[in-house]
Amino acid sequence: MRPSRLDFLHLTVLNPAQHTRIFYKLARSQARLGARVAVAGQDAAIAPYEEGGVQILPLRPFGRLSWQRLWIQWQAFRLIQQHSPRMIVVHSPELLPLALWCRWKRGVEIWYDVHEDYAMNISHGSHYPSWLRQWLARQVRRLERRAVQSLRVVTYAEFIYDDMLAAGQKAVVLPNTFSRDSLPAADEVTLPLEEPFFLLCGTLAREWGLFEAIDLWERLYELQPFPLVIAGHSRQAVLMSALRQRVTASRHRDAILLIGGEEPVPYATIVVLIRACFAGFGLYAAAPAILGKIPTKFYEFLALGRPLVYPAEGSWGAFGREHHLGAAWEAGKSPEALLAELSAWEPRSPEERMAYCWQDEAVWQVMRLAGHGAT
Repeated sequence: MRPSRLDFLHLTVLNPAQHTRIFYKLARSQARLGARVAVAGQDAAIAPYEEGGVQILPLRPFGRLSWQRLWIQWQAFRLIQQHSPRMIVVHSPELLPLALWCRWKRGVEIWYDVHEDYAMNISHGSHYPSWLRQWLARQVRRLERRAVQSLRVVTYAEFIYDDMLAAGQKAVVLPNTFSRDSLPAADEVTLPLEEPFFLLCGTLAREWGLFEAIDLWERLYELQPFPLVIAGHSRQAVLMSALRQRVTASRHRDAILLIGGEEPVPYATIVVLIRACFAGFGLYAAAPAILGKIPTKFYEFLALGRPLVYPAEGSWGAFGREHHLGAAWEAGKSPEALLAELSAWEPRSPEERMAYCWQDEAVWQVMRLAGHGAT
């Protein structure tokens, strides 16, 4: 029996099917608005299943440099044939050629959701050989810009990406605000600590202030002996080895709890930890690939009503001061002053915190722009 035709089929290469932005934000909003939606992404399930009104089409998990990145093109094509979606939501630039071909041959509309400045990431990243990065980055940007005329809509995850692809009126910014769908039930997650603690959570990376946060926490611990919970993951074995060595070398290593590591931490666990922590760390570095971005972590702490230690400079400092994010950290500031600010910090009201949450209305406006409202 042929499945009913989809309104939206989300396609990604490296992201999990239940990715925070793809599944919890875009797909579940579309489903609540009456659309028939499926997400094809990495998932360990052996058969399709439904979650939160969204059909999950599992793709076998694989690594960034796996040959299966080529096989995924064929799998995506078969799914498009099988489900005949009215619109493909593309979350990976390497799927654009397939999407464009399907538009030409099958009349499928295309929504391109830009999570990152992919060309920038490639040119400054370490995943590819240095001799390949600049050439590959140019090809990705050329592909994106050439595809724009055939796209129905482009959404950007960051305000700094707005008009990056010269999409004009086709473009809308949907920032990575906090998804209330990810709030766990009261008994779903057990806290690892009952005492107050500092928190470093999310993807673990040097440029996201991983080691700077540990250094700062050690200084704060001398004034206020709250443990440090590090809850996150990284696929970089070298980084994880360096992190474990740093923890072992800490003079307060018995007060550091590492959750995750090589394995992802369930998002519900992250949410519970944020709600319970004394304060979190978000000491992002001025690296080209992340400079100017407003991390999801900022919205998460604002929406959940906990303070975050953030960089004082640039757009991060301006955002933090404007939105009462927590306490800014900069060279020359004393740990005593920082701790005093965190202790005196008070959250916004629940009504005000709603401004930092994902809204179905924003997705509805994009669906209207794309010509596909609820049916």
